[in-house]
Amino acid sequence: MESILTPALVSGFVADLLASPQVPHSVREKVVNELAMYVVDDNAEALRAAGEYAREMKIWLPLAEVQRIARTTQNPELILSHLVRARDMTPESLIESLALLASPYNTLTSGPGVEFDLPSGSSNNTLFERLATSGKVEIVKNGWGSGKKVRNLA
Repeated sequence: MESILTPALVSGFVADLLASPQVPHSVREKVVNELAMYVVDDNAEALRAAGEYAREMKIWLPLAEVQRIARTTQNPELILSHLVRARDMTPESLIESLALLASPYNTLTSGPGVEFDLPSGSSNNTLFERLATSGKVEIVKNGWGSGKKVRNLA
């Protein structure tokens, strides 16, 4: 079936195809691995489905596709694991990728001194520690509470 699958054949149905358990994994993997060909526009529904399938099946997407999913869906759950895995990513590229998401991530580009609550989760901890180590942010205690804040340094 994968051999007859073309972007034109599934145009407009990519989200349904990726979400359907009736479609073989090999077909869905082909679509996700060739996402730029199968979703040429920024169709949020299709990109969300691709991000969910890639996360579920641990398929690692190219950075350009991760950024496109981030920009279009604004859903950190779909991209954080990809960014954690991209250990060779520059701090600037990491900030650029995170800033494509909604608040608080987009606050990373608001300039020095701006603070926001550190989002919960191990992926967030890993990514923001990476930025702290590179001198781009500082992680500080959140007053009396147990949470932490992120302070932009650059």
